Amino acid sequence: MVRNIVVDTDTGIDDAHTLLCLAGRPDAEIVGITSVFGNCAEEDAVRNIGHVTGLLGLDVPIARGAARPPAGVAHITGHVHGKDGLGDRGYERPPPEVTGGSGAELLVRLAHERPGEPDLLALGRRRSRQRGRQRLPDEVAADAHPRRAATVVRLRARPRHPCDHQSGHRTLRRRLRGGTDQMTGWTVLDIEGTTSSTESVHVGLYAFARPRLGPWIDANRDDPVVRAAVEEIGGGTTEEVVKVLHDWMDHDVKATPLKTLQGRIWAAGFAAGELTAHFFPDVAPALRAWHAEGRHLAVFSSGSVSAQRPWFAHTGDGDLSVLVERWFDTVNAGPKREASSYRRIAAELGGTDLLFLSDVPAELDAAAAAGWRTTGLRRPGEPSEEADFGPHPVVTSFGDLGFSGGPR
Repeated sequence: MVRNIVVDTDTGIDDAHTLLCLAGRPDAEIVGITSVFGNCAEEDAVRNIGHVTGLLGLDVPIARGAARPPAGVAHITGHVHGKDGLGDRGYERPPPEVTGGSGAELLVRLAHERPGEPDLLALGRRRSRQRGRQRLPDEVAADAHPRRAATVVRLRARPRHPCDHQSGHRTLRRRLRGGTDQMTGWTVLDIEGTTSSTESVHVGLYAFARPRLGPWIDANRDDPVVRAAVEEIGGGTTEEVVKVLHDWMDHDVKATPLKTLQGRIWAAGFAAGELTAHFFPDVAPALRAWHAEGRHLAVFSSGSVSAQRPWFAHTGDGDLSVLVERWFDTVNAGPKREASSYRRIAAELGGTDLLFLSDVPAELDAAAAAGWRTTGLRRPGEPSEEADFGPHPVVTSFGDLGFSGGPR
């Protein structure tokens, strides 16, 4: 069955990739695109939609959507996607032909033209998606399903006449990938000592980042993220800042500024092909099996999200980042040994069946205090091999975990 999809997008780099991938799927057809501000201004979003659809030879109706948030002002993250949303690469982006009506009017039209068929794929941040759903036209009903970094909404035209009732309200509640409505749970992964060896992080990654910290700071002082990290350390000369960073590394201090700078350096190393991530042999097969069976996967590590993504993307077992739906670190979640961090993650994930896998008993204690299920990893040769895991179930391999993520 072919899914008819309307995409609501700011068409930054990530959304452009989504459009390209979606257009290549035999089980999906893009039937309309609406623009919205986000990683770039709405005008740039429209031009980027035109650029991507032009590359694809895709002829679909395009309509303008929200150019600003319901309240406050729009903040464009130009340092992430570039000012134009596509990396400021100088692409020719002539404005495409757009419909005379608004994005909301296009949704109404498609909902009536294709009763019970079109899905609205709303890309972007959760708050923006929630606002977008709240602002759907009254003439359109919607059933929303959170999925990855997007929301899938089945559009249904509200009946205009009693004879339209059956077709107007028939809805098929499935996620973008298809399948059952039943929400399976989340398995949240630690990295160091759990999916990957401690040595690969402390020796491989730390050794790579250590001599590069000073030159990286000097070359990127105008980067707001780098500048904020340096200020949090206390400022001063590059030599003084690096001295603090090296001291933290020597004592394995999980300081956020250190993790942020290391993450940037590691990401560049992975992108240049200078680094490859280590994973225990049992990890990739287990993650792929859980993902195929519908288990949602997330990562919570003291390493920054900017380092987590390339770590999972550049492995000897292929790109594992495509299996992971959410990423958490000490910046967006909090310290790993505090229960409040796990409550914050639970609120973000929106689930009740939550399992945390880690080799650190104190982290498992914090997760359990927040109401999570937990399982400890006692990896041979790892620092936690002789640790006291207390009441937590313990395994030595992901192969010892069942589909639910708990011990077999």
